[in-house]
Amino acid sequence: MLGDNILVAPVLEKGATTKRIIFPEGKWIGDDGAKYTALVFR
Repeated sequence: MLGDNILVAPVLEKGATTKRIIFPEGKWIGDDGAKYTALVFR
């Protein structure tokens, strides 16, 4: 996390075009405008 509002997940593997990440609980908006809702599983 970068502050309270920005999730940073850099791709460090050379040649990779995707990365699997887990969002913290809440609602998120991507830099492309896509909306995501992260759920907590207990």
